[in-house]
Amino acid sequence: MSRSASAAKTLKSATRTRLEDYPKGARKLILAAERLFGQHGIDNVSLRQIVAAADQANNYAVQHHFGSKEGLVEAIFTIRMAELDTVRGTALEKIKKQKTIGPQDLVRAIYMPILEAFDEKQQHLYADFTYEIFHRNKLKPGNSLKEDIPPYEEIAPAVEELNRLLKGCFPDMPADVFNTRYRLAAEIFLSGLNEHRRLCITGKNPYITEERFWQDILQLTISIYLSPYPPQP
Repeated sequence: MSRSASAAKTLKSATRTRLEDYPKGARKLILAAERLFGQHGIDNVSLRQIVAAADQANNYAVQHHFGSKEGLVEAIFTIRMAELDTVRGTALEKIKKQKTIGPQDLVRAIYMPILEAFDEKQQHLYADFTYEIFHRNKLKPGNSLKEDIPPYEEIAPAVEELNRLLKGCFPDMPADVFNTRYRLAAEIFLSGLNEHRRLCITGKNPYITEERFWQDILQLTISIYLSPYPPQP
């Protein structure tokens, strides 16, 4: 099956975009799997571990509700992307009212909703899970190659448009280079979430205010896109 056909099939079946859309047992599996995937890596967690962590008696509960581990991964991804897209949609509408739209506006609208849509615990769960999604396809002997990120055009139209507008800010940048920078920028922001947690735990925060910290993280994130291409010798 081609990527486009596979994506279409996935999108057609991905109709549930809220945790509340699932029965209680499935919700427990989603929450347990999100935590375990973020802690240990998606391919390092067995279905039995997920079932046990979700306190489910049926060893085939994941297959019953989601068909497979891949179905469970996509369910988690779909729910979180849809939650984020509600806030991103509001940010997008504000941007559309501006006379000019710069990459800084778009990057802010893509990443800052993570802080608005999720509480602190959910932010770290989202960061850890998404980071594992990005790093799942590790090139090691014996590893099978998997699609890194499930398609989300229908479940998250706001971020799809934000991404399109951001790409339009760099018309001379090859698509593959832009996609690589997009991944790297996302990883910087997600790492910022975990760094913020570390600073709070240690009590050694060099930033005067929360706003100053996130301004710095955003500035670092945006710089990924603004760095000249081709690279300067």
